[in-house]
Amino acid sequence: MGQPLCRFFYLWAIVFTFLAVPAWAHELLDDIVCDAHQVTQLGVLTSQDAYLPVYVYRQELHDGMEPVTKDFLVIGHEKQGPYDRVASSFRFSPDGQTLIYEAVTDEKHYLMVGNEQRGPYDAVHWVGFTPNGQGLVYGAEIDAKHYVMVGSEKRGPYDWLGLISFTADGQTLIYEVQIDEQYYVIVGNKKQGPYDTGIWNFTLSSRGQGFAYVAQIDGQYYIVTNTKKLGPYASRIDDLVLSPDGQGVVYLASTGGDFYLIAGNQKTGPYDLASSLTLAPNGRALAYAANINDRNYVIKDKEKFGPYDQNVANFIFSPDSKTLAYAASINGQEYLVAGNKKWGPHDWIALFTFGADSTTLAYTATIDGSYYVMAGNKKMGPYENVGHLTFASHGPSLAYTAEINGQKYLIFGQKKLGPYDDVSADPAWPEDHPFTFASDGQTFAYQVRIDDDFKPRLFMNNEEYIGSIHNDHILYIKENKIYRKAP
Repeated sequence: MGQPLCRFFYLWAIVFTFLAVPAWAHELLDDIVCDAHQVTQLGVLTSQDAYLPVYVYRQELHDGMEPVTKDFLVIGHEKQGPYDRVASSFRFSPDGQTLIYEAVTDEKHYLMVGNEQRGPYDAVHWVGFTPNGQGLVYGAEIDAKHYVMVGSEKRGPYDWLGLISFTADGQTLIYEVQIDEQYYVIVGNKKQGPYDTGIWNFTLSSRGQGFAYVAQIDGQYYIVTNTKKLGPYASRIDDLVLSPDGQGVVYLASTGGDFYLIAGNQKTGPYDLASSLTLAPNGRALAYAANINDRNYVIKDKEKFGPYDQNVANFIFSPDSKTLAYAASINGQEYLVAGNKKWGPHDWIALFTFGADSTTLAYTATIDGSYYVMAGNKKMGPYENVGHLTFASHGPSLAYTAEINGQKYLIFGQKKLGPYDDVSADPAWPEDHPFTFASDGQTFAYQVRIDDDFKPRLFMNNEEYIGSIHNDHILYIKENKIYRKAP
């Protein structure tokens, strides 16, 4: 919720009007019952090849002397509410046929699942589905106690509830709890622990049932995986990665004052300091920063790069795992290093990211106190700040947020959208998921904050709409009518 620099950067701007688009590409779903600018969320239910629009709108009601703001949820022609608010983003079941949303009324939280109302709760945390997609899993708080709801089963009470997750194969539910001042990890129906505190660095393998985390027991630190416990160590383990199948764990640990890379029975080092362990997407290459005799290096498998002025903090691999990129300080200036190429110098490099083709690379640089976006032979700016540097999942399209004269804008190629109070993809996670691209690589959705309300926006055909993308259904509002486009 991050590619060597390309020799050129261009925007695929598919510029055509609605008259030029074949009629079958756009389907009218329904009229909306409110002003389009009141809509705060937009989605679609599917049933027997039919599509039913779902949206939330916010309206000011005059109840007595003081106006109050209420949320309504509309499914087709059915209006539900008013609620004090519809919290976070609504969700859909894996088959797209059931709507799930959290509604708040009189400071009580309710989970609405299709036609069923669950609650009241004091709070709701993390909503997901069981592996077969038939049962709902979520955390709930009731009278200062925490519960995990798994289908029709209510687990608890617990004094505290931390992470909730499924293994990559979807077969095992894992969650973290506190019971009587001690901490446990529940894996399926088994309880691991007790631990002194909550766990750190919870990591899932990309397939299978592998997981790993760091736990403290009697002041010592251990790595716990689905098959073993490693340690103890006197210092906390901050860097660990799992092999894609979850069978191998690699980590950086301090032993006797020195740092080592540990993989099974193999130990690489010693180093004065080691950090930022990063695994390539294919699981076959590793990179990390190491300090040797007070000099800073980058280690990629058996290769050593440097020395550099400072410790290198961030690495990214290209999607094809062939190229490692990082920002490094050389003689007091910052360079972007990707494979055997180097760009700069700059005052500072903050963000960098690869495109899906693994050959396109964009980054942000500060020059004389201003921010710029560098992509191929293009230099965009100056800006007061830049964030959310994101390539489309298909094609070379690049989007990012920029601050200009104290206001925030969204930049897509030569198009500047805004100003807004803020830009994100999900009001529940405003920093993690900036944009959602459709599979055409050109249409993307995002959330903007205007006057303290998040609003759904869609960029399509070089224009901005009130709209969203759900399971690659492109939804947008035009003249108070909701349309669906199949890319």
